[in-house]
Amino acid sequence: MKLVRTLTANPGLMHLVGVLDGILLLLIFFLLNSQILSQPGVTVVPPESPFALGPADRPEIVSITGHPVPAIYFRQQRVSLPEFHRLLPQPKTPGRTAVIQADRNTPYALVAEVSNLCLQRGYSVALAGAEKSR
Repeated sequence: MKLVRTLTANPGLMHLVGVLDGILLLLIFFLLNSQILSQPGVTVVPPESPFALGPADRPEIVSITGHPVPAIYFRQQRVSLPEFHRLLPQPKTPGRTAVIQADRNTPYALVAEVSNLCLQRGYSVALAGAEKSR
């Protein structure tokens, strides 16, 4: 008695498996290599600096824009200077860092006021800069 195959082979499915595998690998690659923004939604062009900031343990990040009307952004929301003073927590451990990302067009007086408020609360202050373009 001879057995008869009722299911026919479909070689097109073998190619589809390879394509789906490639798409999945590309998706994983782009997800893992996406840039992680420290302050999403706030565009700041800091001045160039040949020095880099060292690693800090959970720094408080303050962004200051410098277009026609400078604005302070703290924890993803726009705040005024008195609101920033009220929202900035007292550090529980000494040596916490506040990183100030100021636009290159920001008035120096505003950067100094924000720095002074951070220092008054007990933070060490670091000014963020961009890498020098070659």
